[in-house]
Amino acid sequence: MAVGYYGGYQLEASVGEEGTRLIDKNLLNELEPGIVVHLCPKTMLSLGGKVTGPPETWVVDVHFFLVLGADAKRCRLLPIYSQNGPGRKQIPTEARRGGHPKWPEGPSYYHPVQVWTASRQSIVRAAHAGGDMSRSGSRGCIAEEFIPDL
Repeated sequence: MAVGYYGGYQLEASVGEEGTRLIDKNLLNELEPGIVVHLCPKTMLSLGGKVTGPPETWVVDVHFFLVLGADAKRCRLLPIYSQNGPGRKQIPTEARRGGHPKWPEGPSYYHPVQVWTASRQSIVRAAHAGGDMSRSGSRGCIAEEFIPDL
């Protein structure tokens, strides 16, 4: 693991089978309601994350997740889907702002019974494992008035 700075932001790089990947250390302090990050749910679960709803409905592969709420140690998150499905609700396209090029395109949906809770540290690790490409100043987000109240 190597630590460096780029554009004033602290980044860590790890080298693995996929090549060099950056870990955005600023994410830890930038997790707040409305932020959207690309996460690996298996990583969150392996690091103590919890999820509501029946296990057969849980996301199992990398997904965009919306931060619903955050305190000093933990965050509540909601996986975002690109396809509609039973029980899912749509997030209006006009609610989305900035971030990874995949995020603002097309419709997005969420399932209100699947809410994740994870530590800030595990979310940073899940972002690394999930290939999150957002950085300070360019995080995907949802306008506050569109954040589901769950």
